[in-house]
Amino acid sequence: MSITKDRALEIVLAALASANEELDASEQVTVAPDTQLFGADAQINSLTLVSLIVDVEQAVDDETGQSISLTDEATMNRDPSPFRNADTLSDYIVELSNARG
Repeated sequence: MSITKDRALEIVLAALASANEELDASEQVTVAPDTQLFGADAQINSLTLVSLIVDVEQAVDDETGQSISLTDEATMNRDPSPFRNADTLSDYIVELSNARG
């Protein structure tokens, strides 16, 4: 079963909210589609990004039964990066889900 864009975005935003629970108040990020995840303007650090990726992969698997990898070589070499923000990550999740469909 594939996943919808709205549901993929909900999963990413929920993972961001969960990450905020682990961060000090001064490090917490805005939970929004345009929240920068990677790059010069990233609002989260690399450890938080790794945690977010694990949470998202697990949530997609739990919901759809599809095992997706957001850290494989194809993803890491993709330009532009799917990790630019929460919205682009959700688009990529839908793309992966549809490919496994």
